[in-house]
Amino acid sequence: MILHNGHDRDVVRRFVLRPDETVPPHRHEQTQVVVPHTGVLAVITALGTWVIAAPDRAVVIPPGLEHSHRAHTRSLVSTIMLAYPPMRARGGDDPTVVNLTPLARHVLTALAEPDRPARTRSALENVLRYELRNEKHQSSALSLPTPRDPRLLALSSSLIHAPGDGRSLDDHARDLGTSQRTLRRLIKSELGMSFPQWRTLVRLVASLTHLANGESVTDTAHLCGFTSPSAFIARFKEFVHVTPGAYRDRMAASATETGRGSRTETGRRSP
Repeated sequence: MILHNGHDRDVVRRFVLRPDETVPPHRHEQTQVVVPHTGVLAVITALGTWVIAAPDRAVVIPPGLEHSHRAHTRSLVSTIMLAYPPMRARGGDDPTVVNLTPLARHVLTALAEPDRPARTRSALENVLRYELRNEKHQSSALSLPTPRDPRLLALSSSLIHAPGDGRSLDDHARDLGTSQRTLRRLIKSELGMSFPQWRTLVRLVASLTHLANGESVTDTAHLCGFTSPSAFIARFKEFVHVTPGAYRDRMAASATETGRGSRTETGRRSP
């Protein structure tokens, strides 16, 4: 479905998603910026899944791109419609994950305030576009490609639902009624990576939810199938650019701060 936003003043929406709650596939006529104030949120398209975590990242979704949302944890989310795209799309029409500067976060807070005059809102959107356009603020997010082959789709589902499963590719191949060689070839051709690399990405995405829920680094490493806490810390820092402990503390602080400022928040699901 297409949601027609036009030039309505209601260009900012704020809503809550419960754990595992989804917003069904839809698209917009304008560029959309999706900001999780708390929690871990996935933006899903036909080509892949982009995972963003509060409080300092957002995702810019090009106009016309069909996408859906899924909350990995309870997430307070704002969406902002922009009349003009803030940057050229990288990698075609894929979403672009951005690091939110302190200025961008303040602008988003101001945009969410009701009854802003149109002229003020336009000025704020111009500032936001400038901040998001800066290449140095664009982020290498955790993203999971979507396979096409039915065997890889089945394997993907298995990995996502049991990230701690340590079985080999050969074990998975036998379960799927195919060969290890075939799966390895399909993973390389469709996803552009090896099986261990793919499984590591799935495990890192799963770890975000555990850490956001306050699990310890050691328990998270075990639940997500890493060989040791130190191995988990190294891989997490490589992809997320902070340690798992720092990430968990940041998520807890964000939830506390947002809770103080949102005591009357009653919004529900909205795309």
